Amino acid sequence: MTKKTVIGFFAIMAIGSLAARAATLIVDDNLQCPGATYPTIQGAVTAASPGDTIKVCPGTYVEQVMITKNLKVEGIAFNNENLALVMPAPVGANSTSLSGNPVAAIILVDGASNVSLTNLTVDGAAGGLNGCDAPTFIGVYYRNASGKMDSMAVRNIRLGAGSEGCQNGLGIFAQSGNGGSAKLEVVNSSVHDYQKNGITANEVGTELTAKGNAVTGFGPSPIIAQNGIQLAYGAKGTVESNSVINHVYSPATYSAAGILVYASGEVKVKKNNVGKSQVGVDFEANGGEVSENVISDTDDFDGVYVLGNNNKIENNTIFNSDESGAWVDGNNNTVKGNTINEAPIGVHFFGTGNGVTGNKFFNTGMNTDSTPPPPAPLARSIAPTRVTTSPLR
Repeated sequence: MTKKTVIGFFAIMAIGSLAARAATLIVDDNLQCPGATYPTIQGAVTAASPGDTIKVCPGTYVEQVMITKNLKVEGIAFNNENLALVMPAPVGANSTSLSGNPVAAIILVDGASNVSLTNLTVDGAAGGLNGCDAPTFIGVYYRNASGKMDSMAVRNIRLGAGSEGCQNGLGIFAQSGNGGSAKLEVVNSSVHDYQKNGITANEVGTELTAKGNAVTGFGPSPIIAQNGIQLAYGAKGTVESNSVINHVYSPATYSAAGILVYASGEVKVKKNNVGKSQVGVDFEANGGEVSENVISDTDDFDGVYVLGNNNKIENNTIFNSDESGAWVDGNNNTVKGNTINEAPIGVHFFGTGNGVTGNKFFNTGMNTDSTPPPPAPLARSIAPTRVTTSPLR
């Protein structure tokens, strides 16, 4: 046997040994599902070894779950049912944000590099948190952790009556800090009835891919400015082919955004369908892309608002904006191939080196305008969230 053959033989044996050690653990709240030996998800997580798979049978799991090792956790169908509902009552603080503030997460993924969650419903309706000094309530929190969420439902992540205006309640949150990183993929998932943000990625070291999701705010609100999908404070990533609707703050002193990119770079926002918001895509960053989105019904402000340099705003279709179809403030941006139907101004742009070419306009009071706006209107303030005690940042 040659040296190469021997090396290959032992490599195959090592892979086979690892595969042999991976186990499947089955969870059922009443232990009726075939093969189930754990009544709680946390019990199976604690018993599992890295690389194992945990299958969760239909049922209601009244628990918060913490995962600190590489695992697959997936809901499965049994007896014509397919709802694995994780719904603690009540929730309590079980971690801190990476800025040190208390967090109450229904599912906490902390420090692991490959955790996948599939076909689970995470519901905060029985959370029982109240008051603006409550821990930050999060449906699923990837804290210096990476992985994939597929075909999930995350809902009702909000505080109780009387606390609706607190800057709290995040459906899904990925965050990096203290030298760590978080790389999260969220696909084919439903996120709704959150208080502040649907899907959020914050801080340098965080990378989000959000694709094929439905993210739904609760519509016009006089008490809180929601954001559907947010990448901020150095996070990067791609937001693609999502449906994002119903994000409007009715006083208009801050703007709620369907998709918000704030103080970040290397972000692409493309092929999304964004409806009923104050700003469809609020992009306050450099070197990014807003392309091929369909944006409709923006109340008070713009279909696309860009504050930054060297961005591409291309091939978007924008309907019914109360202010501009596209508002572009910065230098060396490209505004090209967009179709804008029904707006007081089609493209309002100012700065130097901006290319505004090949756009189509219908039912616009002015096709383009390069008149500088009045300085620092309140309408240009935004309300992104950060997991800190500061209400806005």
